[in-house]
Amino acid sequence: MGPPFGSSVVFVEDKSYDRLFRAVNPKYRDGTVWLFKGSRLAIALVVNVLATQEPEVAELIASGLTPTDVLAPIGLVINNMQKVLVMFDRLIGMAPGALLEAWELQHGSSLDGRTPYEVSMSDTEDVYQVSWWGAAGFMTRAPPLLDMFRAALRNESLLSRATLRSMPLNYLFPHISSTLDYAAAPSGWWSGHGYCVLDAAMTIMISSRLPQLKLSGHPRNFTLAQLLDYWEASALATLQQKNYSWDATWGQGTSLDNETAPVRLLASGVFVHLWRRFGQRRYTFLQRFFHSLYELADRMPVYWIDLDRFRSGYFIAASVAAPEQDLLPFFEQTLKWDIGPAARQYLASEYNLPRRKQQLRQQAAADSQQSVP
Repeated sequence: MGPPFGSSVVFVEDKSYDRLFRAVNPKYRDGTVWLFKGSRLAIALVVNVLATQEPEVAELIASGLTPTDVLAPIGLVINNMQKVLVMFDRLIGMAPGALLEAWELQHGSSLDGRTPYEVSMSDTEDVYQVSWWGAAGFMTRAPPLLDMFRAALRNESLLSRATLRSMPLNYLFPHISSTLDYAAAPSGWWSGHGYCVLDAAMTIMISSRLPQLKLSGHPRNFTLAQLLDYWEASALATLQQKNYSWDATWGQGTSLDNETAPVRLLASGVFVHLWRRFGQRRYTFLQRFFHSLYELADRMPVYWIDLDRFRSGYFIAASVAAPEQDLLPFFEQTLKWDIGPAARQYLASEYNLPRRKQQLRQQAAADSQQSVP
């Protein structure tokens, strides 16, 4: 597929793409797509559908604009998104190829293992309907791509919030979901907590490591840094309310106002706060956190509700990510989660954290004395 940050983007008109679709509703598919292929990502533009149902796309095509004319700005869009994907590949692990069936391995496809970003019509903009879970592939309607395209014409780098919301789902691998997700009793509402953590982590990394990327399409017109601030502030405000409890929020899948969206806001904000306060805004916090999820996925059996698995697994992963910090008061007193003795015993036996913390403090004290002139 070429180097992950390779800038080369090529165009092909694929007239048999209908067997490759990942996320587009069947009624908005068409065999012919304009396929712009980078080294890691391919944009599949369902041009015949968009030309009849998206006026702005129809106007561009009617003006005589050809794929060759847009290759440079589309290339900038693709390379910006590829940088995000490769950055997350290195943190989480690469999302599986677009199609892994035996026939493709034998005969190949026009995607050649690239992640497809499909652009067509849809009946919903809900991120949970237009992204492939734990495997490569996502889609949006035309406006997010057009926003990024228009910015690229001005030589500016934008990342649409719609694409930023879609990409993390490709990394919701089973070991992450089985550790971080749970069903809220008695409603059975699925938490989506693993996605919230991935969304927060991706936003953190883009904000800190790809500052040239600007956010577009957020309803509050936030920058990436402002989005992180908003998540954290909203979560802390909820945790400080007198009527806050596990049962009133996490345990029911609702916020204190009985809405489902803000509980996901709470989940994203808590992770940002953990990274900032206990992880000291370090990349190593993210590395340790996600690496620990591989073994934590096998620590406890998976049940439908899994409240104990979720709470203890999240506490252990965060503690491993910030080994010099004691996170138990935050989890039990601030979050008001029930962290049982088994989780504390696991930390002591598997990671030897109490002794490790003492070693880190002694090492920090020695380093501090050596740095004094």
